[in-house]
Amino acid sequence: MKKRTSLALFMLIVFYIAGQSFLILNIAHAQGTDSKPDCDINRAACKKISGDTEIMFDVNPKPVKAMRELNFTVVLKGGTSPDQVFVTLVMPGMYMGENQVVLHKASEYAYTGKGIIPKCRSGKRLWRATVETPEGKKVDFLFSITY
Repeated sequence: MKKRTSLALFMLIVFYIAGQSFLILNIAHAQGTDSKPDCDINRAACKKISGDTEIMFDVNPKPVKAMRELNFTVVLKGGTSPDQVFVTLVMPGMYMGENQVVLHKASEYAYTGKGIIPKCRSGKRLWRATVETPEGKKVDFLFSITY
């Protein structure tokens, strides 16, 4: 009887530890690996380099708020000049639905389009904008919004 109780207690402890480990790993995964913005979009446009192309990303009006129409701008300097550019908006670690803004050519280097960033019920404010050209160039901008 004592061996059965010890074995049952041991198994209970093993399952508890395994469950806690699983929970911790899932929470870390749900939060995503991106934890801090690399772009202060509420102050100014953000720039990154991809190969021979400088990519500038901007959102207006500022401060950038959820649930209102926003003007997205991308400027590509260098490389090719496609007819349109795509901005895919994703909340790291939280599925918020498909959200892609198509930006059309406004001038030789600039692309503009309108979109909305949804409000997350969890209160999270961190978003990733992936700027993608039809040729497959992709650059990520990680930024925070306000509510």
